[in-house]
Amino acid sequence: MNASSVPWKIQLQDTVNLATQWPNILHVSLSVVILTFGLVTNIINTIIFSRLGIKTSSNLTFLALSLTDVLNLSAGLVYSICGNFALAQLTDLVTDPITIIYILSVTPRAAFSRVTCCITVFITLERCLCIASPLKVKSLLTTTKTLIILISIFVICTFIVYIHVYTGAVYLTNRFEYSANTSRFGLALNDNYNYINLVSGAINSIFFVALFFVIVIATLFLTFQLAKKTKWRKSLATYGDSKLDVLTKRDKSISKITALLAIILIITYLPFLILCVFAILKINFVAYGNNNGFNQILWMVSNIVEHINSSSSLFVYYTMSSLYRKTFHSMFHSFHRHNKSVSKLNC
Repeated sequence: MNASSVPWKIQLQDTVNLATQWPNILHVSLSVVILTFGLVTNIINTIIFSRLGIKTSSNLTFLALSLTDVLNLSAGLVYSICGNFALAQLTDLVTDPITIIYILSVTPRAAFSRVTCCITVFITLERCLCIASPLKVKSLLTTTKTLIILISIFVICTFIVYIHVYTGAVYLTNRFEYSANTSRFGLALNDNYNYINLVSGAINSIFFVALFFVIVIATLFLTFQLAKKTKWRKSLATYGDSKLDVLTKRDKSISKITALLAIILIITYLPFLILCVFAILKINFVAYGNNNGFNQILWMVSNIVEHINSSSSLFVYYTMSSLYRKTFHSMFHSFHRHNKSVSKLNC
């Protein structure tokens, strides 16, 4: 194996050099604000869906989506702060700071981003099935089956994103750095890295493009079927079955939430779709280089809108779901009462 310096180091050093330019400053500032806000909102989502319980497949899926967004935003926040400032400039550490950033944020964030997309696709397909065959969906998708599917999604996405790691293309080693005249524990590449990187890039790009088109088709179908079934379900409710009417309202609410989440994901992931298409077509479209200012701006925009996608779900749930709003208000009223009682005891 040939232990050479890793490309991420070049990327992060270029990022530090660009710190004096307004695009990078704006990107980092917006990222930190959006990521912090998104972390708070998704922690709230996680608490609320935990309180609602996981007796239904939809609640379990929304809980998994919230947890994934928490992990995705956390990894993004680590990279936005450390990758652009402190760690990238530290040269006296025993461990290469680029290794720390890569392990804690870069690859995990890519994996969690894919998981977010896959879960959104799964929710949309599940809602399509619910709209098309409402009497069969509960027997077909139990909470146990849903849990198995969600775990499978996580495993598959991790397998695809971590191709560099389990093939040995990227590995940890103690290497000598001539520029610093010292040995440091960090990442290195083997002789097959370029080939594996090409294969990995193609697999990841094709996988995302396929996901994107599936969710576009599923969202269009869901929207059409939702409008088509509304009149039919209202006519069934006129027979006086109140229980049927409640289930109808709940299914309709979840379907609207799912459709809106899917539409937001489609819009916010368009820049990344463009990058994947260029990668598949083998167009020289690399984020960091000499003559690629537009490319870098597109990567920055892609990161920002991906963060927005993961941070916007609270507003969707709060607007569309009366049960979510009720639980949200109950949680904060309880917190407010607790603070009042604590302040009285301290007086």
